[in-house]
Amino acid sequence: MVGRCESVSSATCCETLMQHINITNVNRIAAELTKGKARQPTESAVARILDDLEQRGGLKGSDVANIVNASRPTVSRWKNGKASPPLATQTIIADLRYVVDRLSDFYTPAETRLWLHAKHPLLNNERAIDLIIAERTQEVLAVIERLDSGAYL
Repeated sequence: MVGRCESVSSATCCETLMQHINITNVNRIAAELTKGKARQPTESAVARILDDLEQRGGLKGSDVANIVNASRPTVSRWKNGKASPPLATQTIIADLRYVVDRLSDFYTPAETRLWLHAKHPLLNNERAIDLIIAERTQEVLAVIERLDSGAYL
């Protein structure tokens, strides 16, 4: 590069050098992106939450699909990072994860799944899952707090 700049002005030389650096950087970045998954971000936050719901809450993709009123293949695409749910659905999934996280202190994943789908007297004989969908997660968490404090009989 230096040898080529001797016959032109200093400003032109700097401009040529900057273009070369930018092209080199673009080519390097493109090569890194096409190399494989090593440079790509790990799974999405939604995918991690869905994995957590399965591991800690016993909730399979079909359960999540029923809860958020989506198809099983759609939930699979979310889990594989090929699509992302709408914000309202992400909110339900996040609330569900928080509830599952709290319940995992007391129950196995299978028991947590059953707890979420069963009607509870302390929830006016409603299912926790229905309250979460209806944006009434705080009511569910209040019952879990009672469970945590030993007041749940």
